[in-house]
Amino acid sequence: GVLEMIIIICLQQVCAGETFEKFENFEKFSVIRKMVKITLRKPKREESNLLADFQVVMAKETEEKILDPETVRKGVNHMMDNPSLGFYMVADVDGEPAGMSGVTYEWSDWRNGLFWWIQDVYVVKKHRNKGVWRAIYEKIRDDARATEGVAGVRLYHAPENHTARNVYLKVGMEDCDYKLMELDFESA
Repeated sequence: GVLEMIIIICLQQVCAGETFEKFENFEKFSVIRKMVKITLRKPKREESNLLADFQVVMAKETEEKILDPETVRKGVNHMMDNPSLGFYMVADVDGEPAGMSGVTYEWSDWRNGLFWWIQDVYVVKKHRNKGVWRAIYEKIRDDARATEGVAGVRLYHAPENHTARNVYLKVGMEDCDYKLMELDFESA
């Protein structure tokens, strides 16, 4: 449950990867001043502007891209209105939105299944390094595993965003052999 997730996150952060059985320095627990409660949920319809704002900030922070907020709002609303395109996940910390991610779907005939593409990962600065992203990722991963016909989970990141890559590796994702290519009709 949620309490178990909180304890695991705290142990992972304080113990720095040591297993609980090997962890002997219980004084390190004094570092935890306040346990955070992370709640994962689908967003409410009236939060579409917040999700769009998160994405605009994320693009600026990670890629120095300036997105048109109105276009992003329309895109968020479109996906919320059309669940066959994907879904959003919001993480609340102590009752306030602290992060989000989107998931879109890609069919793979090689696998006869869908890949869930994690998109638009964003965690509010004051909530970073507190397990918010890990909680979002693990929920998406576990839901994908439990959903019949899902072949796996993928995501992409800007090549120069080494921080994001390291975070994704820490949760168990791996580099793959493919490079992403596109023809963007907006910039072509």
